[in-house]
Amino acid sequence: MTPHTRYDDRYDRLALANWVALIADDRGLDAAAVAGLAGLDVRSAQAILDGDVSDCSVGMLDGVLRAVERRPAVPVPPGPPSALHAGAAPALP
Repeated sequence: MTPHTRYDDRYDRLALANWVALIADDRGLDAAAVAGLAGLDVRSAQAILDGDVSDCSVGMLDGVLRAVERRPAVPVPPGPPSALHAGAAPALP
């Protein structure tokens, strides 16, 4: 998928990692506990908790956040981003 030329997902990745770190800290979870919940290796979980998200996708970080929050994973269909991702308002029925 080619990202929109005016959109950079670094902010999204950092925001998701910060939420993971905040919730992990609030619940007393260390990197090993986050790794166990999210199905990651401890090194990757520690990198996320440290804010090093250079090798992480938004989808992967969303999955980690869902795991830490104990919410079910939502499958993302392949293909181009929806109109909502492009900033368009959703059509009302």
